[in-house]
Amino acid sequence: MAQLVARSADTPVAVRGLLHVSPEAVRLCGAVMESHPVQCGQPWVELVGLDVSTIAGTTTAEGVTWRESVVLDVVRDVDGRYRVVGVGA
Repeated sequence: MAQLVARSADTPVAVRGLLHVSPEAVRLCGAVMESHPVQCGQPWVELVGLDVSTIAGTTTAEGVTWRESVVLDVVRDVDGRYRVVGVGA
């Protein structure tokens, strides 16, 4: 995750992490804070353009949806966010 944040290129890259969807934001997290529902730990990036319904195997509790070990293809978007351009295996 840290390599993604430091990356200067705007070409698509596949990244693995915890998908964390809350009312505040959609994030791909590099660490998981143990709780229920799980919380997003640092480092993390905010995602845009993801249709969460296309992600199989998610869990939802108390308004938070997540899936551990998801692979997403992303490109740098505006304001430090990343646009999802594909869903990996």
